Amino acid sequence: DLAAITYSSKKKLIFYGCSFSLFAFGLTAYILYVIYLGKPQPTIFGTNIITSNEWYNLLILGLLAGLLTFGGAYTAIPFVQQSVVVEGGWLTNEAFLDGIALASILPAPLVIFNTFVGYLGGQIGGALLMTFGVFLPAFSFTLIGHDFFERITQLESVVSILDGVTAGAVGLIGISAFVILKSTVTQINSMLIFSISLGALYVFEDKSTNVIIVVVAAIAGEILFIN
Repeated sequence: DLAAITYSSKKKLIFYGCSFSLFAFGLTAYILYVIYLGKPQPTIFGTNIITSNEWYNLLILGLLAGLLTFGGAYTAIPFVQQSVVVEGGWLTNEAFLDGIALASILPAPLVIFNTFVGYLGGQIGGALLMTFGVFLPAFSFTLIGHDFFERITQLESVVSILDGVTAGAVGLIGISAFVILKSTVTQINSMLIFSISLGALYVFEDKSTNVIIVVVAAIAGEILFIN
């Protein structure tokens, strides 16, 4: 019993130590950011330093997007959109949404839409750099810190933290969906396509449903929105 109590105390000590270290690191990073770059915007952190489409900016944007892919690429969509469409202005919102649509039908993770963005911003070099930046965090965490993360996820206190992170990721995905919905469903025709597609997703659970919906929606859009 004494050994179990001692082990539990050590786990709590490690947890609180890691938590304090992360807090101190984050606070220090924020203070340095404010000193050198000014107070960040309340709605989007970091995008004011990535407003152009030079190659090094595309690499940084890819790294930041890769660090934001909690629960999938949907969490990075509003960040990248704000950076390249709203703040940067070098990519139209229509082209950005086309990239998401194309990524949805490719045999690859949705985060590959960043390759499309990188290509439009810097051709082949931009596409390669942004793709490298997006996938680097995930591969680094997996290859370098796999054993460490496997150990700490067994701690009950860390499980509680991960539950909170999961809830936050769901919220980010919801925001991403709302941003895309607000940008695309602006007419009766688009509302019709959206409603039928949403219904089809609930009715048909086959793996090919997503691809079929995107193709059919593209054909329907060409017919319904033709001038």
